[in-house]
Amino acid sequence: FDAALLAPPVDLENLDAGGAAAGGLGNGAVDNGGLPWNTETINPGETAVFPLRITMDAGAPSNTFDLLASTDGTFAATTLPAGWGDTFHDASGAQETNSGAMPPPATTAAVFVYEARVTVPADAAPLAAPGQNIYFRATSPVSGVFDTKLDAIVITETVDLSLETDMTAQAAPGGVAVIPHTISNDGNSRVTAAALTGGGNDPFSDDGMTSGVYYDANNNGVFDASDPLITNVSGLVGVDYPSTAEDDSTAGLSPGERARVFVRVQVPATAALGIQGAGDLEISTAMTTTVGPATDNDTTNNRVDDVVTVVSGDVAVTKEAALDIDCDGEAAPAYSPATQSADPATLAPDVAAGE
Repeated sequence: FDAALLAPPVDLENLDAGGAAAGGLGNGAVDNGGLPWNTETINPGETAVFPLRITMDAGAPSNTFDLLASTDGTFAATTLPAGWGDTFHDASGAQETNSGAMPPPATTAAVFVYEARVTVPADAAPLAAPGQNIYFRATSPVSGVFDTKLDAIVITETVDLSLETDMTAQAAPGGVAVIPHTISNDGNSRVTAAALTGGGNDPFSDDGMTSGVYYDANNNGVFDASDPLITNVSGLVGVDYPSTAEDDSTAGLSPGERARVFVRVQVPATAALGIQGAGDLEISTAMTTTVGPATDNDTTNNRVDDVVTVVSGDVAVTKEAALDIDCDGEAAPAYSPATQSADPATLAPDVAAGE
């Protein structure tokens, strides 16, 4: 019970779909036996909507109320988690921070309807029930009277690893083709395990070729002897885009992270000119996340298909790029085939092609 409600009271409640009171009943009924009155389940990047109403007793003097949201039930600080936002709207949809003047009728209670909208960021980590507590408060700057209620938000787990992109390559008989691909975590949960498979253990074997998948562990964009052979996402450590929730040194891919892999294809010395070897690389839809066993929510981007053509000579075109960090027209650092990331203001010299 809030001591401030000894003044002419105000009651802050939820509304159900039919507009009836549903939670937060009674002055000072902050929670429902320690639990939220209303819990909304949303996806990352979405907005949870909490219909609210403020009720004033008949005959109470005219008043006005500030509308507030916080994770702190005492409202010593009106803060939400980083990246979250909240707004309040009246029955017409107009955004408000204050109820405006509320003159109750003399013989019946006055009811004023509002809507609290709480938005979570697109990279918000999953939150299982009971979720994140959100306290709402209507407080009068005139009389000090207020009422507080507890609701909550649950955020679903979004699991999505993607592979880029189908590639073609050439190699001479007895030669090697190295095909780069990027694996990205486009979900909101760190994926710690998911098998990397092809058409059997060696997708190119039907064409007499042999292949393996290697992780670009030093992230230099070039296959070298230190790059390990892998069969599972658990052998990766995400790079390029720092995670918002996980340590980048942790095995697997955190939300927003990427890792480069190479499909290395060995062409037999006896291969006839002009033949094409085909192979696919696929991320299993059965995964493990920090939450537990999971299934990829988007299976349309889990597979790439590669083709290697046997030619008379080993000819390859390598594309390299560099940043101009000093904005002086000079590449700094040096040109590299690795993926380049830059701030909008950074100049990027033209891509250079070499043989």
